[in-house]
Amino acid sequence: CPVAARRLVMLQAKDRGNKRFQSKQYRAAVREYGAAILALPAAEMEKSEEAFLRGTLHCNRAAAWLQLAAATRSDAATSAAAAALEDCLADCTASLAALEHAGAQGVAPVWRKALFRRALAHEQLGAPSPAVEDLVRVVGAQAAASEHPSDDAMSALHRILGAGPLPADAALGRVVEVLVAVLSRGLNGPEVEHAGGALPGAAGAPAPATGATATATPGANLVSSEHKLQAYSLLTVILTARNGARSAPMRAFIASKGPGVAHTHLHSMEGDWMADAKRGTLRLVDALVRMPTVRAAVAALDLSPHGLHAATSEGVHGAGARTETALHRDLARLRPAHAGTMQLQADTVFGHG
Repeated sequence: CPVAARRLVMLQAKDRGNKRFQSKQYRAAVREYGAAILALPAAEMEKSEEAFLRGTLHCNRAAAWLQLAAATRSDAATSAAAAALEDCLADCTASLAALEHAGAQGVAPVWRKALFRRALAHEQLGAPSPAVEDLVRVVGAQAAASEHPSDDAMSALHRILGAGPLPADAALGRVVEVLVAVLSRGLNGPEVEHAGGALPGAAGAPAPATGATATATPGANLVSSEHKLQAYSLLTVILTARNGARSAPMRAFIASKGPGVAHTHLHSMEGDWMADAKRGTLRLVDALVRMPTVRAAVAALDLSPHGLHAATSEGVHGAGARTETALHRDLARLRPAHAGTMQLQADTVFGHG
C-alpha cells in the first residue's frame, strides 16, 4: 500500500532525526526531519493524525535549527546563526498551523514547545515583543489547564521583560492577566475566585482553552516560591512603569482580581511564607499593594481580616495588625536569597518530540 509505505518512510526518517539530534548532529537531524516531512501527504489532504505528525516534525526541526544557531553564534558566523533562527521561526509557525488543523492547539505539549522555541528565536533575533506574546500564550495555556507554569517559560518571560524596553500597553495587559492567573493557583477566598479571567491567546488564534479561566482548588497546588518571585517582580516593573489608573496593564490587574491575590499573599501564611520573606517577594507585594490605584481596589474589596494583617478602609495595615515599621524591619533582616533569573539552556527546552 503506497500510503503505508510512505508512513513507514516518514517514521524511519523521524527516528533517524531524533537519533541525530540526541548525538548533537544537528545539521543531519535537519535533513532527516525534512525527509520525514516530504514523506507526508500534501498538507491540504492530510487527516488530523497526519497533521499532528507534521506539526511534531516541524517542531523537532525547529529545535535542531535552534541548536545550529547556538553552535554558529560567533562574529564569523553571525549571518549563519541568523539564517538558522529564521528557519526555526518558519518551522515553528508551520508546526503551529498543522497542530491547529489537528485541533491540538492549547492542549498538546508539542504546541507549547513550538511556541516556546519560536519565542527563543524571536528573542535571539532581537524581537522581544513577539517573543513575549508567544511566552504569554504558553504560560496562559498551562494556567488554563490548571498546570504549574514551565520553569523555562517563566524564566524567559522574566529575562526578556526585565531587560526592557517594555512592549506596548495592550501586550503588557495580557502579560499581567497571565501572571495573576499563575499567582492565584490554589488560593482560598472569594477575593481570588476566578482570578485571571479568560486567559489571552494571540491575535487571530484561539485562546488556550475554550472558556478557560484560571480557577484553582483552594489550598492545593500553590504557586512555587520561585514563580511567585518572578511574577511579582514583573508585575512591580510593569505597574510601576504603567501606573496610571487608565493604563491597560493596571486595568488588566484590577479586572483579573490581582489586588485580591496580592492581598491574600501579603496577609496570609499560605505557601512558603518564610521563603517569600527571605527572597524579598513580600517586599515586592507590599510595594505593589501600596500603589494608590491598587490600594483603592483592595479597600473596595472590604476583605475580612485574616492571617497576619487586617485590611481596613485606611489601607492594608490597620488596627491590631503588625505595624508597617515592624514589617519592614523584619524584611530588612531577612535579606533576599534570590540571586537573579535562571539562565535558559536551549538544549533542554521542554524535551524533544
